[in-house]
Amino acid sequence: MRFLFTMLPGRSHLYPMVPLIRAVRLAGHQVLVATSGSVVRPAAESGLPVVDIAAGQGTGERYDKLMTDILEPGLPDEALMALMVDGYAEIGDRMADGIARVARDWRAEAIVFEPGLAPGLIVARALGVPGIVHGVGLRHPTYWAMTRMGATAKRLGLDGPPTHPDAEVNISPDSLEALNDAPGEDEAVVQVLPMRPRPYNGSAQLPAWALREGRRPRVVATMGSAPSTSGEGFLLTDIVHGTAELGVELIITAGDAELSALPDPLPEHVRLVGWIPLSELLPTCDAVIHHGGMGTMSTAFATGTPQITVPPSGGSPAAHDVTEQRGAGLTVYPSDLTPDGLATTLRTLLSTPSYRTASAEVAAEMAAMPSPTEVVSRLTELAG
Repeated sequence: MRFLFTMLPGRSHLYPMVPLIRAVRLAGHQVLVATSGSVVRPAAESGLPVVDIAAGQGTGERYDKLMTDILEPGLPDEALMALMVDGYAEIGDRMADGIARVARDWRAEAIVFEPGLAPGLIVARALGVPGIVHGVGLRHPTYWAMTRMGATAKRLGLDGPPTHPDAEVNISPDSLEALNDAPGEDEAVVQVLPMRPRPYNGSAQLPAWALREGRRPRVVATMGSAPSTSGEGFLLTDIVHGTAELGVELIITAGDAELSALPDPLPEHVRLVGWIPLSELLPTCDAVIHHGGMGTMSTAFATGTPQITVPPSGGSPAAHDVTEQRGAGLTVYPSDLTPDGLATTLRTLLSTPSYRTASAEVAAEMAAMPSPTEVVSRLTELAG
């Protein structure tokens, strides 16, 4: 079969889908990734065939603007969700014709899309092939991203935007979904296929020290894969100062971000690195401090690593709420982040065994979910 995978132009939207894409290829099927913007190169670096379906449409720039807009501290949930809906609708509309063109030219027999990219389902319905939504973290339904996609659907030949996909690949374990106030597809009408999340965070040459535990407790600080979420490094600077007297080793993963606000030189306990896949680094770490991204949250859970989340605002579903309610981490909002406050929070996280116990429970729960290979068999039955 020929499976077309499509996602928004951000690494955190591609990476959760890579394990299934690889499993589909290993099962002997053909795959093609249809995306745009800055995620085209990471897809190719992941060893996947990829086509830029919106070259010159400014999708990457619009996505970067959205990531910057939602970083406003204390943004009310209603305003945050409005920004997300508007941004996803505009990006999706710019990508829709390209997805349809490639799907027709390549003769796609099934389209797998992420919940935020509604044109994946619109194109599937226009072509009469199965549309399968693939989660990127906590579940949320496709119709959320369908808001304001009516004109796009009509342009592609439908009477209106479709409501439900044919199936949902769910990578979020039950104990987290019990705390999710924005559940996914209606299981009465959509076949839900649980799948073990196998964290994939891109490729990089690993330093030897990352493979072994340090002499001191090791803490990772990351603000995600998008440079805009790191800003100039002011929050990371507070984390640097807050960890100075805790006797820990602090690893800052900067990626491509320009962190001009960081102290120069850095204190002795801090190691600044570029892109290191968290899936390979976290197993030797005692805690991770992050921005509340779904990908980072999922990787931390899969590796059993306690978390401190510094979310710019709320949203639904909110990774930081679910993590804290599950007993696997703590939340510090940017407006409350001070070096002393961070030190107190991190000291609590490291000295309280229940946070690691809860994290390990979720890791075991994830490991018991069906493998991507098993899910491929279910998908081919559905699509065949």
